[in-house]
Amino acid sequence: MALTVIPQSANSRAAAFVNPATAQITTVSDPMPSILEGIPLRLRSILVNLDRPGFARNPTNCNPFSVKSALSGDEGAMGMNSAFYQVANCAALPFEPKLSIQLQGSSKRRGHPAVRAVLTGAPGEAGLSQTTVSMPKSMLRSSTAPAI
Repeated sequence: MALTVIPQSANSRAAAFVNPATAQITTVSDPMPSILEGIPLRLRSILVNLDRPGFARNPTNCNPFSVKSALSGDEGAMGMNSAFYQVANCAALPFEPKLSIQLQGSSKRRGHPAVRAVLTGAPGEAGLSQTTVSMPKSMLRSSTAPAI
């Protein structure tokens, strides 16, 4: 049995940047402490804890992914590492998204109605990778409407 004691002052916060297109997370931290209360520190592991409520989402597929890291030491050494990651049982996740569409204004030939579409899913459901909404022909844009 191993006992690990981590003083609170040895914890470091890091910024997490999320790519809006891929949901890939890049975490960048300030330099880790190399000395604590006069004692040299030798890091054996780093834990990244993403604990904001509602932050984690189910993936949109079960394709294999990897978690990659690039580390640099306080004396210039560099290291790279990656770990395999693949979600299992994607087909078992519930999937019942709800689509709400509201039309505001006239839907006549030159009425220029506004369209508001809201797609929602319940927590724990499978992630959504793509959505296509087909509008009825009666909603065709008139030749005087501005291009979107």
